[in-house]
Amino acid sequence: MKDSFRSAFYLLAPCLALGSFAIFLGRRQTAPSVLLSGPFQFSVQGVEKQEILPINVAEGYDRRFRLVLQASGKRPKWWGQSISGRSGTSQSAWKFWLERGGKRTPFVSQKSNFWTTDWDSKKQYYFNEFLIHGGEIPTDTALKVSGNVRASIPGSGSLSSIAIPFEVTLKKVGETWEPPHVSTNPHLIIRKIELRRLQNGRTVGLVTLFVPPGADFDYSSIRMPELLTGDWQLPDKSSAFFGLSFESGSNFVRQSPSNRVKTCTFQWSTATVGLDHQRDFIVTERYSVANRWPLEIAFAIKKDGKSIFGDVPPLTRPKGK
Repeated sequence: MKDSFRSAFYLLAPCLALGSFAIFLGRRQTAPSVLLSGPFQFSVQGVEKQEILPINVAEGYDRRFRLVLQASGKRPKWWGQSISGRSGTSQSAWKFWLERGGKRTPFVSQKSNFWTTDWDSKKQYYFNEFLIHGGEIPTDTALKVSGNVRASIPGSGSLSSIAIPFEVTLKKVGETWEPPHVSTNPHLIIRKIELRRLQNGRTVGLVTLFVPPGADFDYSSIRMPELLTGDWQLPDKSSAFFGLSFESGSNFVRQSPSNRVKTCTFQWSTATVGLDHQRDFIVTERYSVANRWPLEIAFAIKKDGKSIFGDVPPLTRPKGK
């Protein structure tokens, strides 16, 4: 009898183990805690509105938020460590909706950008910042969002990523959303643009910039260089200039803090520009200092079928182009 019982138990043990594991997985999917280390729990505490920056508006956003990540229980050793190498990506997996009178309507943000985790040393929390273009939303309507935030955390000497479910309100009923009003002063001045022919068959464009007092020295390029025709249009695919290797940004020179003069460089193949059937070419790129409104740097590199060298004037983009 005992042998029969023992044999039945051995036969059922795998099924019981699989059943227990399935129950465990089911509980994990519905449990609010997504990261447990003993008594430690990591979760989304809420959302904080952030001041929209001029560079955000220039990029097409009108709202900026933080998803605040907090912990309960004993914090691990990595808590409070800053995270380097942040990156942004479009957030398409989240669900936005408008809510009025208990009814929900799907809402599609015209544009969104989600940034990986960072640490705020003043407020002592981790956060994930995101930007959206919300546009006009009626005052009597709430805007909410739900999904899973991918939180990067320092762990075992490397970054680990976890998914934390959340649901937050971005706009409450009765709250009015006004269009953002930001300064369009780039706090950046073009002093000189010089085009030099190099011995290696390339041309270098040296752009000398001046940063007035009151502006930070940090900078960012918010768009890769564009190569345009003389009428400020992208060249067609038959153009030899289409897909031309173009180098920029990496040679941006940061001078000492006492010197507010900066130099950024652009390089391209001299021969390719000369052989192209287009008679006129313009190079453009936008730079921003301290998250201010970007300054568009634009200058001609070919005119009436001939490559240009020497000092050239900065160009201003015509309205509507």
